[in-house]
Amino acid sequence: MSPVAIASPHPNGNGDAAPVRPLHRGIYVPTVAFFEPETDELDPKATARHATRLAGSGIAGLAVQGSNGEAVHLLSHERSLVTKTTRAALDAAGHADMP
Repeated sequence: MSPVAIASPHPNGNGDAAPVRPLHRGIYVPTVAFFEPETDELDPKATARHATRLAGSGIAGLAVQGSNGEAVHLLSHERSLVTKTTRAALDAAGHADMP
């Protein structure tokens, strides 16, 4: 039996209901935060490219900021940017059902 994501009325914290994306059996890949080498600012373009490439490789899903430890070193708005950028890239690439 595969685990299923449970949807609360406002799972994304901003009052909007997010779609339920079941968790399927398979490999879930942790992603890292990419930074611009010249400025040390987050690099949303690299984040989006990486998420899209991984999604196209046949994995079951992504674990954004899931196990590499950088999340605790990012500010709240930076963590949000990485998550939103990843979700937008997956949706745009036809992987809207990928958790």
